[in-house]
Amino acid sequence: MYDLWHSCCEYPITPSVTIMKILSILLFLAVSAFGHSQEKYSIPSWEDWTDKEILSKIPQPIVTGYGNLSDSLFTKYGIPFYESSGEYFAIGSLADYYYWFIKRYNNLFIKPIEVYEYYYATSDSLNMAIFVQENYKGKHYPIPFKRVAEKLIERESASFVHEKRQDVNKEIYIHRDHPIYSTVGRSTGSSKPPSPKTSTPKKVGN
Repeated sequence: MYDLWHSCCEYPITPSVTIMKILSILLFLAVSAFGHSQEKYSIPSWEDWTDKEILSKIPQPIVTGYGNLSDSLFTKYGIPFYESSGEYFAIGSLADYYYWFIKRYNNLFIKPIEVYEYYYATSDSLNMAIFVQENYKGKHYPIPFKRVAEKLIERESASFVHEKRQDVNKEIYIHRDHPIYSTVGRSTGSSKPPSPKTSTPKKVGN
C-alpha cells in the first residue's frame, strides 16, 4: 500500500498531462474511424460510372431530389427516383445520378446537357466523367469521384478530333461516289457539269 501511494506521489497526475492523454486518445480514435471509413467506402472513379452497385458502397449524395412520387416509385422498382421539372429519374448508378443532376442544375455546367446525354446514351463512362470534371462550375461534387488523369483526357480529345476527320473524309468519299458527282466532269476534276451535246438540225426539202 505504501509503495502504491509513494509511486502516485512521485508521479502526480497534473491537469496538463490529463488533457494530453485525452487528446491523444481522441486523435487515435479519429484516425481509427477514418481508416475504417476508408476501408468501408472507396472513392469511385470513371470506371465505376455505370456500375449498378457503386451507389450502395458510398455515402448518400450531398444533393438529392426526392419528389412526391419518389417513395411509391422506390417501393415499386427498388431504386431511388429523383425529380426534376416534373420528371422522375431512376438513380441506379453514377451515370444516372449525374444525368439527373445536370438536368436539374444545368446552370452549373459550361457545356449543354446534350453533350452528356450523348455519352449517357452510349454508356461512355470515361467521357461522362470527363464532362462533369471539365464543365462543372461548383466547388464540391455532389458525389466525389477520382479525377480523370490528364493523359486520358488528352487521349480522348485526340480521338475525338480523329473521328471528326474520319467523318469529314467519309462525307467527301460519299460525295465523290454519289451518282450526281459522275455527271460533273469526274475525270478532269472540273466542278462544272459538262455542256449538253447539241446536234445540227437536218435540212428538210430543198
